[in-house]
Amino acid sequence: MVTLCALIAAFNEEANVADVVKGTALHASPVVVVDDGSTDDTAARARDAGAIVLSHEQNRGKGCAIRTGLKYALKQDRSHVLFLDADLQHDPAEIPRLVARAEQSRGDFVIGEREFRRDAMPAARFHANVIGSAILSRFIGADVADSQ
Repeated sequence: MVTLCALIAAFNEEANVADVVKGTALHASPVVVVDDGSTDDTAARARDAGAIVLSHEQNRGKGCAIRTGLKYALKQDRSHVLFLDADLQHDPAEIPRLVARAEQSRGDFVIGEREFRRDAMPAARFHANVIGSAILSRFIGADVADSQ
């Protein structure tokens, strides 16, 4: 049986973080938000929505936020760690599909793919995702359409 600890890296996402936390809490516990030096109310809104909030005093980047969250998450008695973004790019309603794949035990991790549409995201982000995914695919020797 898959049991989840959810990890959400967040930077200035006061508009969306509560919705992500509430949607995620339907499928995972605990829900951990790493507030990466936000200057808005991200931490308070995440906490009010039921998340455990870990905070960086200043922005250190998503990689650092994930490492901070993993230190906490790996101490939990859970079989899996679920990563989401706080900006609603990852729909918490899709979590059961990821869990179903994990329960099939086909690998060590499951990656959900977002649909990349050039008209729906800034050009720099679109190209960074496409290039990053290609690099990761080559590095691990398997096709990864969404490295994020």
